[in-house]
Amino acid sequence: MKIIIIGAGIAGTSTYLHLTKHLPAPPSPSAPHTITIYESHRPRASPSPSPSSTTPHTPRHHHPLPDEPSATAHRRRRPRRRPQRHARVPGRSCPPPCGDRVRAQGFPVRAFHVPRGARGWKAGVACRWPMIGYPGEVCVGELAGGGCGASCGKEVGSKGGAGAVRYRRVTGGGGGGEEGVVGEESADLVVGADGVWSSVRKTLFGDGFAPKYTGLAGIGGFINKPLPEEVVKDKSMVFTFGRNGFFGYGSVGPAETNNMMWWSTYQSATVPNRKILDAAAVKKQLQDRHRNWKDPVIQDIIKTVDFDSINPTWTTPPLPHWGEKGLVLIGDSCHALPPTSGQGASQALEDSLTFSLALAHYLSKCYDSGDGTERDALEAATKVYYEVRQPRVQEIAVAAERMDGNKKDMGFVMEMILYGFIWLVSKYPWIMKMMAGDVNGRLYSWKAEEVVHKTVAKKDTASATAA
Repeated sequence: MKIIIIGAGIAGTSTYLHLTKHLPAPPSPSAPHTITIYESHRPRASPSPSPSSTTPHTPRHHHPLPDEPSATAHRRRRPRRRPQRHARVPGRSCPPPCGDRVRAQGFPVRAFHVPRGARGWKAGVACRWPMIGYPGEVCVGELAGGGCGASCGKEVGSKGGAGAVRYRRVTGGGGGGEEGVVGEESADLVVGADGVWSSVRKTLFGDGFAPKYTGLAGIGGFINKPLPEEVVKDKSMVFTFGRNGFFGYGSVGPAETNNMMWWSTYQSATVPNRKILDAAAVKKQLQDRHRNWKDPVIQDIIKTVDFDSINPTWTTPPLPHWGEKGLVLIGDSCHALPPTSGQGASQALEDSLTFSLALAHYLSKCYDSGDGTERDALEAATKVYYEVRQPRVQEIAVAAERMDGNKKDMGFVMEMILYGFIWLVSKYPWIMKMMAGDVNGRLYSWKAEEVVHKTVAKKDTASATAA
């Protein structure tokens, strides 16, 4: 089976690693599986691998490729020096040894502090790290481009060599076509891991499911200074809510590096235009927005920092499916989540493992007992993948959208209600559990292997009974 993955971010590289690990080898005399990643932008400050040729296959899905490898991609470039904030590293879904690398170079977070409202009132520790009791789960503050995605990228290079990633622009894909068409390449499976502006999603659905602007924008950056005592002592991130936005900060490396990230989220009725960014005006807006916020760390940050990017928040609307006919979407391409969720990278990792396990199951049936074809296995795995993943991701998205409402402008009464609620659930965590159930259990105890095994076993039993 020939597999092409579009996008070399965390979704694409983890899919490569999970497919490489889990897919069974096809029986002789069939050729082994080949997996190639296409990425539109070369890594910064690192040598680029040379493009390699791939073995011709019967054409299945064609993806226009440019003659020039340096062409600009439809997938948007990540803003330079944008904070990653924090990423949950799910121990079971993160390909080894990537998780260990992330933990070593990042800042493991053990608490989320909501110590003050903008008025300086201390609400308490909103969350002593909830992953305690869930082995392998950890939240890590990390630099964008230097965390889980970069670690997976290094592992891809280690396993697949320089030719594992080809730097080309991919403009779309679809079935049909003739072998030998210049600028196109065929594959049995194409994985769209190309982000919120996915060209593969557009191929599947047209323009009907374009990204949706949430009404929130953010700016942020990094500052080199001694870390606040509460960050070091409690290994925490600090979140502050106010009537006109939200401010957060924390470490992005081992405490001794004194490298702190910060970000400010605020409501914006119109989508900020990066192309005409007036950095001085945006900085003044930042200072005006937080001028009366009482946290001295925030005041120090807004007086001294510089930045060169503003980041509108986009999400993906719910899709009727996540793939068909050999085209499959992974990560932000099918469910870009609000940053409030803290789950973007984590859910991409769970996606890639889930799909790989489902495909491995159905390919094993195909190879071992002649039960269907590879195409049948792809279709069955794609349906299981959506059935298993969509409800979980949707629950996380809905919860994050509710939290986003607390970052938008609010009146005095709503501000007081928010502070009171934060204090209440911080002091009496059982209240939140009574209202929403065991949220932490649902989030952190999820195991792709168990869920996939249960789902495919049920479907196999139903098929056998029907036969």
